[in-house]
Amino acid sequence: DWPAGEGAPPDSAKDLFARALEGSASAVAAVARHAADIGRLAAGCIGMLDPGLIVLGGGVGRNPLMTENVERVAAELAWPTRIAVSSLEDGGTALGAMKLAVDYSLGLMLREGRHPAVVLPPLSELER
Repeated sequence: DWPAGEGAPPDSAKDLFARALEGSASAVAAVARHAADIGRLAAGCIGMLDPGLIVLGGGVGRNPLMTENVERVAAELAWPTRIAVSSLEDGGTALGAMKLAVDYSLGLMLREGRHPAVVLPPLSELER
């Protein structure tokens, strides 16, 4: 819910971050809530997978207004783990998805199994 006194709600993440930088209390609070959500998600991943590194990407994850709160919340809920911002700009998520698809396809073609991050039926079920 966006307060009526602050005009129309932001129409994009870019607009939300711009308003937060301008000092809009509602925008700052919305960014902090979203960052806390991502921080809790990161803490869950840390607790289950112990990755050693969490990489934030995309236009939202790479925004400096997000990273500090994500790091703070994750540190409160899990053991110390490095949280970094992707150097791949906004295309990092798509690049990672493409790599998983290519790895899986090559595994099927070469009969080498599949990547552990890909959750699909066993090869024997796909051949039926």
